Amino acid sequence: MPIPTILLTIIIFFSTFSCSHFSSTNNSNDSGNTNNASKKKKFDEIKTEKVVFDYSDSTGDYRLVREVGKVGKVAKDRNNYFVKTQILPENGDEKNVLENIFAISNLEELHVKGSDGKSGVVKTLTPKISQYTVWLEGQKYFSQLKVDYKKRMLEVLSIDEEKKVKDKTKVKIPKKNSITCFFSQVDECIRVTGFLTLAKEKKAGSVPIQLIWDGHPFFQEQYNYLPKNIFSNATFEYDGELEDGTIRFALNVEGQSILYHFSTSNDLIKKLWVNQGITQERSTIK
Repeated sequence: MPIPTILLTIIIFFSTFSCSHFSSTNNSNDSGNTNNASKKKKFDEIKTEKVVFDYSDSTGDYRLVREVGKVGKVAKDRNNYFVKTQILPENGDEKNVLENIFAISNLEELHVKGSDGKSGVVKTLTPKISQYTVWLEGQKYFSQLKVDYKKRMLEVLSIDEEKKVKDKTKVKIPKKNSITCFFSQVDECIRVTGFLTLAKEKKAGSVPIQLIWDGHPFFQEQYNYLPKNIFSNATFEYDGELEDGTIRFALNVEGQSILYHFSTSNDLIKKLWVNQGITQERSTIK
């Protein structure tokens, strides 16, 4: 069972935008409208794929490989999706991984009713577990975050091989009126709610997010002006359509903005984290 506050957030979301976007089109006599609705629904689904990005930060140029897929074929895993992100040298040498994130979340459906009285179904991704490994100056650092919703706790395991330190802690999950997402899965987390499609139509909108920072505490140590806490309050908002045809959204968190550029079919094309000097752009190299 997901955190109850997720349901409250979706209700708030539907109070802002009409539920008619998600209503059934089975009674429509307009086949064109039905086809368009089907296409929009497809754009909101998680795409199982492996995509290569050109990645650069203050230390140099790299290759980022992002893979999305289902965890397994057995019944208990059928709604579990993983996102695997690897940062490699610029030449793409997969034997020399510099950073690796493997996060799993569960796809769930919530039946909600909006302020207009109409009901609809909203999908959400509920975080389950995230494993993070990074190599810094030849030393390996590992972090695992595991969510226990029954106890409302986040179990944190961190291993610092340089200092020979293994630490286990538990952190209480804050109660927030927002959906909860791993930072590494923000793209999919937002996509499945249907917000990307709806915001493009309305040319406006924002949704609150409670972010869980994958890789805590090692991830935050690599970047400037990020707090050491595991959770951060954020908003994901529509930021306009650009001349190249992409639609830009901004993830506003901890006083910083991370810009996400999506295609009209909701594929991530580019991500810019200006405060950290990070650029991630879909590569022509397969």
